[in-house]
Amino acid sequence: MEQSTETTRWHAKDTALYQGVVLAKLQALHRKTQEFASRFQARGNLRTNPLYVDRLGTIFLPTLEENINQLSEILFSTYHRKEEPDQLFQAALGALLQTEKTIHDLKSFNSTLWKSEAPRPNAQDLTLFRGGLTEKELASLWTDLQTLFRVYAESFPLCGVFSLINVRNVNPVNILVLESASRSTKKGINTLIQWLDMSDFKVLQNSWQPIVQKASQVLCDLTLSRDKYRDRPSLQKTFSDCIVVVKLMRVFMKKLTKPNNRELSQMPPNEHAALLNATAPISDGLRSLAGCLDNYIGRPHQFQPKPAAPLADALNNTCSILQNYFGLQEGAVRIIYHDFRHSFSLWKNLFSSSIDRLYFTHQNAYERNRAIALF
Repeated sequence: MEQSTETTRWHAKDTALYQGVVLAKLQALHRKTQEFASRFQARGNLRTNPLYVDRLGTIFLPTLEENINQLSEILFSTYHRKEEPDQLFQAALGALLQTEKTIHDLKSFNSTLWKSEAPRPNAQDLTLFRGGLTEKELASLWTDLQTLFRVYAESFPLCGVFSLINVRNVNPVNILVLESASRSTKKGINTLIQWLDMSDFKVLQNSWQPIVQKASQVLCDLTLSRDKYRDRPSLQKTFSDCIVVVKLMRVFMKKLTKPNNRELSQMPPNEHAALLNATAPISDGLRSLAGCLDNYIGRPHQFQPKPAAPLADALNNTCSILQNYFGLQEGAVRIIYHDFRHSFSLWKNLFSSSIDRLYFTHQNAYERNRAIALF
């Protein structure tokens, strides 16, 4: 998208018609992608068809990225252009028509991508989970495309190849917005291609990453709360013990999300599905734990004696799945599985002790806080 520092020799002559036609086409593409984006809704209970997923990732999406690169080069790169206006117009129109075809093909292809199934209560189904996430990724792509063509339509009269405005008079912000929209859309396309190529276990690991990030944020919040109660040692102790619990939880989840985790990735699909089900309540359990500690200080009637119970249950269930699986894999030639099982056993003992300690100090802080309130 490099811009010339001077108006080309033919801009002032006969390009107004070309500019109008190309602009109308860009505006039409914006309306179409806007319509597609607004109608695209995650339906749930869908599985992707592997054959069509492969075509999406290897044919449709790479073609779309190529179309965007071509449009960007033809419509917004005026640096040392030697073509005549009619040649550029033909090239621009061809690129626009090809892009329009790709977008329509992508829209039509969406209906063949899915296999609908009746919902199954409490089903442990990683492919169904993955299907829902893939729908969200596609919805994000349509939003990116809508934004891209809106920016293209707004920018083309100002800094497009047929612009009658000297580029030295164009606000640099317009150029930056244009480049940012193109870059963001192409990044989204490549992200989706990589997503479609991921193994089921990598998808599972991706779903755990936000839990690790949330744990880090909760640790910061708990540290601030602990420091706030320096004049009340019992409360400070409660927050300190809670910090230990959350740190151990983060250690556990980091182990699950570790890159190149060959031992976990080689677990069979039914075990991965069991892990998906077991880890599902962790995020809510973490949120409720942090909330319980703060709530009862100002509202004693909201005191809960075991604030970490949902989190502890989810983590213990997850750990048990891993322990049982690795226990069945033990053998002379598979000593690594014994080490994994042993490390999870050690973690479980530490976590259990930290939970007990938290409940003790939490109860003690509550009783002291209530005594202070009565006094």
